[in-house]
Amino acid sequence: MLGLCKRDLIVDTLRNVFHANIVAVPESRIQPLVIVAANRQATSFRGRILPLLKKPTTYVDPQIQTSAMPSISGTRTRQVSLDMGLEVLGNFLKGFGVPAIGLSAAFAGATKVSFSFDKVARLFVDVGELGEHVTGSVLERNNPSAEIFFKADNPFKCYILDSAITSEDFTFQVEQSTSTDFKLSLPTISEIVSKANAGVTVSGSSTLAVTFTGNRPLGFAFSCLLATFDAAGRIRTLEPGGDIPILESVRGDEDTAIAHTPDHVLLSRDPAMLAADFGQFAD
Repeated sequence: MLGLCKRDLIVDTLRNVFHANIVAVPESRIQPLVIVAANRQATSFRGRILPLLKKPTTYVDPQIQTSAMPSISGTRTRQVSLDMGLEVLGNFLKGFGVPAIGLSAAFAGATKVSFSFDKVARLFVDVGELGEHVTGSVLERNNPSAEIFFKADNPFKCYILDSAITSEDFTFQVEQSTSTDFKLSLPTISEIVSKANAGVTVSGSSTLAVTFTGNRPLGFAFSCLLATFDAAGRIRTLEPGGDIPILESVRGDEDTAIAHTPDHVLLSRDPAMLAADFGQFAD
């Protein structure tokens, strides 16, 4: 789990306005109607709702809506150290299949950086409509992806994503450097990225900023609701939460705890990027 800056406009907007959990590695499969499992040790994406339900079922996906996010698009984060910035950059590129090996040399001399997302969009479903659609639905405990919700020892809680925040480009801005004539070498960075053949283009609006644009939007944050169910697996409630009571620790310490907001569930108490297990999606 990668800690983030408190009192940062982007982080505050994502967490306090949209009650969103920010992930360490953006992923195209982060989208509404995906189920996340979480217990005291881990978070794990389980896949979309329908394959995890007992058949026959009357469930159908509710309509997914899209809205632009001008308050996030193009807004820079607070300045962070180069090491942390490169870690965030590496994770973003990893989502597009681009290894970050060699990029640190291209930024040698930089000391403080910021970053921003552009073309940010929010994909979401109406919570009331979601509740109507899951009424009567039962989790299939014989499905290996759903079995973890029924474990007697330290079972996982079930969270349903009701929104995903996506972007297809990421700008890395050098804010401070050891030299007054510091300049980024776009050809060098472009050559490193192009070797991955991942459909990512490199551009720059100045000698201190570089923008990485992918060929598809990636989800970098999501909001979710806690789904509760009975012993048979029948979904009973979609809980919005209350006055931020602590539910359980993700990492086993006091600083990273699952918490309820008035509308949704945050999977970490302090601002952090979740290292979710993306290998557990059900196709």
